[in-house]
Amino acid sequence: MEFNTVTMTYTSEKDFAFVEQNIVDKEVCRFVAQEMRLLDDMISYANPALGKEPGQEESFSWYGPLCLETLSLHVQPKLEKILGRTLIPSYTYGRIYRFNGRLDKHLDRRSSEYTVSVCIEKDSTHDWELCVQRPNKDVNTFKLDVGDMLIYPGRDLVHWREGGFRGKEQIQAFLQYVDANGDSTDLKWDGRPRMGLEFGSTQTQDHNLDREQDLQSKIS
Repeated sequence: MEFNTVTMTYTSEKDFAFVEQNIVDKEVCRFVAQEMRLLDDMISYANPALGKEPGQEESFSWYGPLCLETLSLHVQPKLEKILGRTLIPSYTYGRIYRFNGRLDKHLDRRSSEYTVSVCIEKDSTHDWELCVQRPNKDVNTFKLDVGDMLIYPGRDLVHWREGGFRGKEQIQAFLQYVDANGDSTDLKWDGRPRMGLEFGSTQTQDHNLDREQDLQSKIS
């Protein structure tokens, strides 16, 4: 899949990172966890090479699973109340982290104006903290329990997890939104004609998949 990489510009850089607890009902989390495992099993059976993001080969990763697209709509009213603004869903991403999985320092794409990382399932033997670097270089660390969400601007703040995952499995949902009254409304549904469609259906060239230069400027 080939996309043009363009320089993303926007005027509304943000600086916040906080946890909201028990936002997603634990029964809903169990349902989503089962959906993710079924998707993993189906994809692995059809083509074992799929669902393996570069640098994340130990884990299963998938863009826009229907269960997460639905979850993003389900939590949107709660999120809008928390943030005090109207949002538009852009995309979702799901990952089943497995032993030795990693999440290195990175920045998300412009579609991630408001990022919500939801703990769907965790290994109780291993707390794997999420780290977020603020513009003043301070680093905040966050522990999430099942149903908790970390809310932050994934396109503006460098984020990662320290070291490799030492547990058996952890399922994480990433729900992305843009401000309905902001400067990124062109990325409604991540440029796709409809929610739920695959990444290749997007009609915009604003993917900006390589943000290494932006990343280095923030962590240097």
